[in-house]
Amino acid sequence: MSVAQHHDAITGTSAKHVADDYFRRLAEGQTFCEGVINRGLEQLTGLSVGSLESCRLANESYCEVTSKAGNNSLTVVVYNARSVKRTEYVRIPLLSKNYELIDLVTNEPMQLTFVELNPALKRVNSDALPVEGVFRATLQRWDTPPT
Repeated sequence: MSVAQHHDAITGTSAKHVADDYFRRLAEGQTFCEGVINRGLEQLTGLSVGSLESCRLANESYCEVTSKAGNNSLTVVVYNARSVKRTEYVRIPLLSKNYELIDLVTNEPMQLTFVELNPALKRVNSDALPVEGVFRATLQRWDTPPT
């Protein structure tokens, strides 16, 4: 952990090459951890190996995975790494409103609300997708198998 936390890079007082090295190390660590988590989730859910990808820029209204998928079907895995049950609203950047949401455990439709992108955000991030699909997910504790 200490290798990835250079004191000057964190505060922004380092030379550019130090900040670049710090960023590279963090990105490599994130990529490695995403792979470990995705392979574990694939095993737990029965999805094929290599089928899960992460949306790193979802908080910026962009997701490379949903952007590449176009209007084709998507499988979204939402997991809870905490030790308590919780409910969260999940936001997924999408290209269109041509989606429906099905709970793969119960095979029941779920409510999916579409929110148009704020035009001001499009001016800031030209890659931002035009719509976000929002749904409420009740997430069991990590050690609790789905019912």
